[in-house]
Amino acid sequence: MVEIRRWLHQHPEVGFNEHETSKYCQDYMMALGYEIHSTEPMKTGFYCNYGKGNGPTLAVRCDLDALPIQEINTVDYCSVNS
Repeated sequence: MVEIRRWLHQHPEVGFNEHETSKYCQDYMMALGYEIHSTEPMKTGFYCNYGKGNGPTLAVRCDLDALPIQEINTVDYCSVNS
């Protein structure tokens, strides 16, 4: 989880321009066996399914966009985007 958080922190993208972030998250979910779905109205958004059946369903929602701020710290995982 730390590796994921650091990657996301290093590659911030503002709203509706989260192309690399969306790809990173989709690739990660596909590697876990999720089926990825996206449609044009969602732009960089997506949803995924895991498994089939009539059992309980869990929905998780998260934002992928970053705020347009200038990072001034010097940690190893600071933003690589200007």
